[in-house]
Amino acid sequence: MFQAQSTEIDSQRNSNDAIKKAFLGYCTSFNRNDLAKILADFSFLPAENQKLLLVANSNLVNSITSEIIFLNKICKYIWSKKNVSIKILENAEKGLVDRTPSQSIEVVKKTKNSKYSIDKFADSQCNANAFNVIKELALGDNAVIMSGSVICLEGEHGNGKTHLLKALNLELNMLLKKTYIKTADEFTEEYVNSYKENVLFDYKKRVFNSQYLIIDDVEKLLTRKAT
Repeated sequence: MFQAQSTEIDSQRNSNDAIKKAFLGYCTSFNRNDLAKILADFSFLPAENQKLLLVANSNLVNSITSEIIFLNKICKYIWSKKNVSIKILENAEKGLVDRTPSQSIEVVKKTKNSKYSIDKFADSQCNANAFNVIKELALGDNAVIMSGSVICLEGEHGNGKTHLLKALNLELNMLLKKTYIKTADEFTEEYVNSYKENVLFDYKKRVFNSQYLIIDDVEKLLTRKAT
């Protein structure tokens, strides 16, 4: 997996080529070779106010505006725990025109204000492996988990399992992925209530139509005698 070092936006520590290389490396590692080819023709210009400028002509700009959420996620992992985001500029005849989708502003705002964002996770040696897997999933890496597979976070109380699950849910929702997140107690209660109310089929349909089923304290389901 490609790893980019945490860095600062300034001319002394980073060249435009180094920033572009980091972006292309992330795209390639997450099986986004098509996007990497497009970005290779962009100019990457560090700017003030925590914005990274991506500049190109109109046809290239049109090809990446729908990828703004993914590109902003890459920013978060290159500039660890800093609020750097993408600004897309079209190199038009009348000059540079801002073509950044308004949705990207809401994504950055929502992530910043969330108590359980990836940015606010206190990673350390005891939870580094889990943190890296969740980051890759949050970027939409299909290679991390195949359909029908299960990832289980195991650790002592206070290691950050709940924070990681809630952060993953937030990040996946920003990628417009369908998630279903509950604690084990909530999951059991909803299952039992749907059975009593004779709507179990609808409940199962809602759960299994989700692309990601996220259950916190899942070990509680193993210790119950019956539901």
